[in-house]
Amino acid sequence: MTTIDRPEALERDPNVHYVLRHLGLQQWVTPIQASSYNRVLMRMLEEATDEAATEPRLDFCFIDGAHTWETDGFAFLLVDRLLRPGSFIVLDDLE
Repeated sequence: MTTIDRPEALERDPNVHYVLRHLGLQQWVTPIQASSYNRVLMRMLEEATDEAATEPRLDFCFIDGAHTWETDGFAFLLVDRLLRPGSFIVLDDLE
Protein backbone atom coordinates (compact mmCIF):
# COMPACT_ATOMS: atom_id res chain seq x y z
CA MET A 1 0.00 0.00 0.00
CA THR A 2 1.18 3.51 -0.76
CA THR A 3 0.09 6.70 0.95
CA ILE A 4 0.92 10.20 -0.29
CA ASP A 5 0.80 13.26 1.94
CA ARG A 6 2.42 16.66 2.25
CA PRO A 7 5.77 16.93 4.06
CA GLU A 8 4.05 19.02 6.77
CA ALA A 9 2.04 15.92 7.74
CA LEU A 10 5.20 14.56 9.39
CA GLU A 11 4.87 17.35 11.99
CA ARG A 12 1.58 15.88 13.24
CA ASP A 13 1.55 13.97 16.49
CA PRO A 14 1.21 11.13 15.86
CA ASN A 15 2.54 11.07 12.31
CA VAL A 16 2.24 8.29 9.75
CA HIS A 17 5.56 6.65 10.71
CA TYR A 18 4.63 6.48 14.40
CA VAL A 19 1.19 5.02 13.63
CA LEU A 20 2.59 2.40 11.25
CA ARG A 21 5.27 1.36 13.77
CA HIS A 22 2.73 1.26 16.61
CA LEU A 23 0.42 -0.99 14.58
CA GLY A 24 3.23 -3.10 13.14
CA LEU A 25 2.27 -2.21 9.57
CA GLN A 26 5.42 -0.45 8.35
CA GLN A 27 6.47 -3.39 6.15
CA TRP A 28 3.21 -3.17 4.15
CA VAL A 29 2.86 0.60 3.74
CA THR A 30 5.09 2.98 1.79
CA PRO A 31 4.51 6.56 2.91
CA ILE A 32 5.50 9.21 0.36
CA GLN A 33 5.86 12.86 1.30
CA ALA A 34 5.44 15.18 -1.68
CA SER A 35 4.16 18.67 -2.31
CA SER A 36 2.03 17.34 -5.19
CA TYR A 37 0.28 13.98 -5.23
CA ASN A 38 -0.44 14.53 -8.92
CA ARG A 39 3.29 14.59 -9.65
CA VAL A 40 3.70 11.30 -7.79
CA LEU A 41 0.77 9.81 -9.71
CA MET A 42 2.22 11.10 -12.99
CA ARG A 43 5.55 9.44 -12.16
CA MET A 44 3.72 6.20 -11.35
CA LEU A 45 1.92 6.43 -14.70
CA GLU A 46 5.18 7.06 -16.56
CA GLU A 47 6.78 4.04 -14.86
CA ALA A 48 3.78 1.86 -15.75
CA THR A 49 3.70 2.94 -19.40
CA ASP A 50 5.82 1.46 -22.18
CA GLU A 51 5.29 3.32 -25.44
CA ALA A 52 1.47 3.63 -25.59
CA ALA A 53 0.57 0.72 -23.29
CA THR A 54 -0.01 1.22 -19.57
CA GLU A 55 0.17 -1.74 -17.21
CA PRO A 56 -2.47 -1.05 -14.51
CA ARG A 57 -1.12 -1.54 -11.01
CA LEU A 58 -3.68 -0.16 -8.54
CA ASP A 59 -6.61 -2.02 -7.01
CA PHE A 60 -8.07 0.85 -4.99
CA CYS A 61 -7.50 4.57 -4.59
CA PHE A 62 -8.89 6.90 -1.92
CA ILE A 63 -8.46 10.56 -2.86
CA ASP A 64 -8.79 13.00 0.04
CA GLY A 65 -7.11 15.80 -1.78
CA ALA A 66 -7.49 19.46 -2.60
CA HIS A 67 -11.27 19.24 -3.06
CA THR A 68 -11.06 21.25 -6.28
CA TRP A 69 -12.02 20.25 -9.80
CA GLU A 70 -8.66 21.24 -11.28
CA THR A 71 -6.49 19.26 -8.86
CA ASP A 72 -8.63 16.25 -8.05
CA GLY A 73 -10.12 15.99 -11.54
CA PHE A 74 -6.57 15.53 -12.84
CA ALA A 75 -5.80 13.07 -10.03
CA PHE A 76 -8.87 11.07 -11.05
CA LEU A 77 -7.69 10.91 -14.67
CA LEU A 78 -4.20 9.76 -13.63
CA VAL A 79 -5.54 7.14 -11.21
CA ASP A 80 -8.08 5.90 -13.75
CA ARG A 81 -5.25 4.95 -16.09
CA LEU A 82 -3.47 3.10 -13.28
CA LEU A 83 -6.46 1.09 -12.01
CA ARG A 84 -6.86 -2.59 -12.80
CA PRO A 85 -10.25 -3.61 -14.23
CA GLY A 86 -12.88 -3.92 -11.50
CA SER A 87 -11.05 -1.55 -9.14
CA PHE A 88 -12.44 1.45 -7.28
CA ILE A 89 -11.76 5.15 -6.72
CA VAL A 90 -13.28 6.85 -3.67
CA LEU A 91 -13.33 10.66 -3.47
CA ASP A 92 -13.65 12.35 -0.07
CA ASP A 93 -15.73 15.52 0.40
CA LEU A 94 -16.59 15.93 -3.26
CA GLU A 95 -19.55 18.23 -3.70
